[in-house]
Amino acid sequence: MADRNKGTFAFSANFEVKMQALLDPRGGVTNKSELINKETFPYDGDTIYMKEGMMVTVSSEQSVYMLVSLENILASDYSGWKRIDAGAAEQVEVVDNLTSTSATSALSANQGKVLMGYIDALHGKVSSIYTPKGSKAFAELPTEGNNIGDVYNITDAFTLDGKPYPAGTNVAWTGTAWDALGGWVDFSNYYTKEEVNGIESNLRSYVGEQVQSVVGELNTTNQNLNTLSGKVSANEGKLSSLEATVGTINLTLTGNPEVEGDGGVIGRLEAAETANTEQNTRLTNLEKLVSGGEAGEGGTTLLEMVNTNTANIATLTEAHNQTVQRVQILMGNAETAGSVDYKIAQAFKWVDVE
Repeated sequence: MADRNKGTFAFSANFEVKMQALLDPRGGVTNKSELINKETFPYDGDTIYMKEGMMVTVSSEQSVYMLVSLENILASDYSGWKRIDAGAAEQVEVVDNLTSTSATSALSANQGKVLMGYIDALHGKVSSIYTPKGSKAFAELPTEGNNIGDVYNITDAFTLDGKPYPAGTNVAWTGTAWDALGGWVDFSNYYTKEEVNGIESNLRSYVGEQVQSVVGELNTTNQNLNTLSGKVSANEGKLSSLEATVGTINLTLTGNPEVEGDGGVIGRLEAAETANTEQNTRLTNLEKLVSGGEAGEGGTTLLEMVNTNTANIATLTEAHNQTVQRVQILMGNAETAGSVDYKIAQAFKWVDVE
C-alpha cells in the first residue's frame, strides 16, 4: 500500500453531480472501438493519460473493460483491455461446459439462461435472413403481416422508387417497405451480336471506300504536284531570262557603272530636266523683260520701247506722207518733161537733168 498514489486534493464531502455524464469522461465510452482510439483519452504526443487498472464502461454492450496494459492500450486485438463484468464470466462458463466431455458438465440454471439468451439473439439473426415467399404480381404484394427478409419473385414489370424493373425481379421486406434485390436486365434496346457484326462489316466497307477515295485523291494531288513541278521547272528558264532582261533594263535606266559618264536614261532625263529648268528660267526672265515684269536699261521695258518706237515711226510716216502730198501739189507731175514741176525737180535734182 506504500506505493499508492494518495492524490493531491483531500475532500471531506461527497460530490453531488448534477449532469447526465461521468465526472471523469475517461470512465465511459459508447462503442468498444473507442477503447483503442487515441482521441478517446487525453494525451500529449505519445503520452496517454490512463493508468493500468482503470475501468471503462461500454454502453452499447452494457459491459465493463479494465485497462490491463498501457503499452497495448491501442492494440487492434484489444490485448490491452480485459472485460470484467458478470456477462463475460457467464460466457466463459457456458463455452467451457459446452465444450466439455465430462458427464458432470450439465448446465446450471444460470448458465441455461445465458445460453438461451444467446440462442434468442442467434434466432433474431437467423430470422433476418431472406425467406422465399413465392411469386406475385407487384400490385399483389402484401403491406401488412410481413417479416423482415420475406422475399417475393415479381411476375410482371414494375416501377419502384422511380426505377423500372423487369419481370423476374426479387423484392424483400425491410420492415417498412419492399426493396428490389435485382432482376433481369432488359437488353431489348441493345444490339445483338449479329447486328454488331453487320455494323462492323458495313463500317469496314465504308471505311474501305473512304480509304480508296482518299487514296485516289492523294494520287490525283500527286499528279497535280508533278505537273506543277514541271511547270515550275519550265518557268525557271523564263525567270532566268527575265532576270537578264531586268538587268539590261536596269543598265539602260541607271547606266553602266563601268562606263564613265554613262548615267543611263535616268541620268539623261535628269540632265534634260535640269536644262529644261534653266530654259524655263531664261524664258521667264525674257517674258518678264518683254511684258514689263522687270525694267530694262533706263527704267523702260522692252515692250514699252517697242510701243514708243512704233508710235514715233507712225508719226514720222504720217509727216512724210503729208510732205510728199504737199510737194506733189506744188510741183504737179514732176515726171512731165518741160513742166515747171519737172524743172523744179531737176533743180533739186529730184530727177535726172537731160
